Amino acid sequence: MKLTLPEGLHARPAAQLVAAALRFRSRIRLCLGDRVADLRSILAVLMLGASVGALLDLEVSGDDEDTALAAITQTFVDDQLGEVLDESSDLMGDRLRT
Repeated sequence: MKLTLPEGLHARPAAQLVAAALRFRSRIRLCLGDRVADLRSILAVLMLGASVGALLDLEVSGDDEDTALAAITQTFVDDQLGEVLDESSDLMGDRLRT
């Protein structure tokens, strides 16, 4: 996912992602390079320090991983936090993983 917010991933959008993640039992992690944040922790998400243009990985594993991945991705798009790069994109690589 490519972050397009001019201010980066600040408190409001981080809270939106955390709220979406809390609806699921799966382990959901947001990664920026070698930094990893539990998406259930707003402090951890903010500590990533993701700025505009950052490429974020979303890692989801657990019983409801498919639903969780779809919901988090949809939150990212609906709340205009950025764009989801499809798997055929050169930038994508393995950015969305289950």
